[in-house]
Amino acid sequence: MPIRFWLFLISLVLSGSFCFACRQTGNTNQNAVPTKEPGIKIETLDPETFQADVVFSIEGSGTKKIFIAKNSENQLIKFGDETGQLQKGEKIFVLNYRKKLFAEANNKSKLVEEKSDFRFLISPLLNNKYQADVKYIGTENGLDQYLVKLDNSSKSEIVFFYDPNEKIIKRRDYYSLTDSKKLIYSIEIQDFQRQIDPSVFDLPSDFKKVTISEFDEIIWKGRL
Repeated sequence: MPIRFWLFLISLVLSGSFCFACRQTGNTNQNAVPTKEPGIKIETLDPETFQADVVFSIEGSGTKKIFIAKNSENQLIKFGDETGQLQKGEKIFVLNYRKKLFAEANNKSKLVEEKSDFRFLISPLLNNKYQADVKYIGTENGLDQYLVKLDNSSKSEIVFFYDPNEKIIKRRDYYSLTDSKKLIYSIEIQDFQRQIDPSVFDLPSDFKKVTISEFDEIIWKGRL
């Protein structure tokens, strides 16, 4: 899978347009999401330590998966089964799992410009920047479902699935209402865990270390 596509996906996940919660001191988002149901608010958490798969399902393009693990000092982002980015303290490494190579990055502008934050599956409509109608529509398999309609758009709507125990949004589905209601794409958290084996942040022992220039040259030659 071309790295540009993965960088596009991860930029969507980590950008402000997919902000999981407004940053607050501590782990609880104090800007709880009000809904149309009186007295109901959606409390979201920003865990310091977790690992999870983020699965993108795009209409007509199948599914793509990103694995993310982080704790207070380290972060691993793995794009499918091909490439990855590992932050260990102040050092950042790029990895290629197919060619079993890694290099220490000396040009951080090549990397995803985001160091941390559990910023998944919730859009600006759930902070104080956008006006939206958020309505509870039911519970299924332990997940509360909410329908979101933006006040400034009649051509789309979102359904998101909230886990009241974990206090995270597990999935959100995007629908187009242009002709008939149609699912365009969805983003889902799978295999969410708050405990991480520290070895997940180890550089693979069977990988060869190369310079970042050698890494780029080898990867690009493989695409010609």
